[in-house]
Amino acid sequence: MQAARDSWAQLDDFICVTWVSGGAFEDVVRSFGVQNSAPDRVNTTVRDEAEAILASRRVEPRLLVRNRSTWTILLEVRTCRGSADGVLVAAAQNGQALNVFANEQGTRVTYAAGGAVVHTFYAEELAEDFGMSGILEWANALGVSAHEWANHPKSAAFMLAEALTGIMVDDSWVDGDWMGVPLIGDAPPANSVVLPYEDMRQLVDLRPDIRAFVDAPTAGNVRAMKNMLARFAVARAELFHPTVTAALNALDERLSFERMEALREDMRALDQEIRQRAHDGFDIETAVRWISAAQALDAALDPSTSSLSYLACASRARSLPLNDEERLILETFDVINADIDRRVRRQSG
Repeated sequence: MQAARDSWAQLDDFICVTWVSGGAFEDVVRSFGVQNSAPDRVNTTVRDEAEAILASRRVEPRLLVRNRSTWTILLEVRTCRGSADGVLVAAAQNGQALNVFANEQGTRVTYAAGGAVVHTFYAEELAEDFGMSGILEWANALGVSAHEWANHPKSAAFMLAEALTGIMVDDSWVDGDWMGVPLIGDAPPANSVVLPYEDMRQLVDLRPDIRAFVDAPTAGNVRAMKNMLARFAVARAELFHPTVTAALNALDERLSFERMEALREDMRALDQEIRQRAHDGFDIETAVRWISAAQALDAALDPSTSSLSYLACASRARSLPLNDEERLILETFDVINADIDRRVRRQSG
């Protein structure tokens, strides 16, 4: 068993497993981009794959496949096709599919049924995110409690797979036979943001500019997200002023730090001017909207790409009467910002 544990250890930093039921075997593997050519298929084991990775003996990606009961299991040790919504949806057209993708950034779980993604989340965040109580209830009904997610998130993800499929994940996977088949085509992005709700996923399908933030979540995108939210805030507050026009024009420019600070000083002066007008009898509701917009724009001018800088802008925009699409964009940006912040904190140790 020690050898088996050693083989699992080789995969500890990167493993992607997908369980699919209700689909014909060839249809399932084809959804992963597998060549339909029997001579290219070989019998292999997880141990062989782990040792090949360690020795860097093979460069072409390979998918390990086996049938158990009514489920097809697909294991990837160097790719993550099964974690892509499109692949999982295609595989689950006539049944269910569950994917667990674990790497150094965390453990991502996605469940699809009937050709649609039902749940997607990071295991490490499930017990703490009150917005995902419905997912937690679903997992609890399958026997995986909040305690497990809070204390052993990666193990909890595989416990969920065992409960859903009735198939144990143990050391017998290491030496048991698998069919190894070559993968073709481009792999989906390995590091894209997990969007937990269907309306968010539909949004990015329609908005390539926002899709870019999802597929490449970097701190550099925080400024672009702040800029968009600030524009929403100014428009909804109907804040028209030469200072605001100058600040909006500067958002996408690469101005010097001194020039940006001067613009921020102008915005703060406008903030105080609005407050004085409200004190002198100007309409309070309008003043509150204007102040929120001015503060959102000030936060967008801040060159910082920190999560706190984003939250300062987003909180002001959130208080304004955004339309449905703008509010959905803001909520999607909240998810992206949280993901970027998590990555930054993990990289900093």
